[in-house]
Amino acid sequence: MIKKHIKCPLCRGSKTTKKGIQDGKQRYFCKDCKKVFRSKDRKKTKFLLKLWISYVFHKQTVRELHHAYELDRRTIKKYLDDYQPPEKEHSPRSVHLVVDATYFGERKKTPAGVF
Repeated sequence: MIKKHIKCPLCRGSKTTKKGIQDGKQRYFCKDCKKVFRSKDRKKTKFLLKLWISYVFHKQTVRELHHAYELDRRTIKKYLDDYQPPEKEHSPRSVHLVVDATYFGERKKTPAGVF
C-alpha cells in the first residue's frame, strides 16, 4: 500500500505526520515549519475537483453544469474561479536515446525518371 503524504498548506512541505483528531477532522504536524493544521473537508474538495474536471476536460459549459448539479450559475462560476487545481509533481527519469542515421549529402536535381 502506498502512503499518500499530505502537504502542508503553509509551507508546502511534504514532511507531515498525523497528530490526532479534532472535531472529527484529522490533525497533521509539519516537520518543516513546525505548525499543526487540520485536514480539509474532503466532501467539498472532491465535489470541486469533479466540477473542475467536468468543466475543463469534459468540455461542459456552465449552463450544462447548472442542469447536471442543480446549482445556480453564479455559484458554479464562483466555484470554478476560486478553485485551485493541485500542483503537478514532475518526476523526470533518465532517457537513453540512440540515433542511427546516414547522410548522403545534398540532393542533386536530375531529369525526371533518371536516378
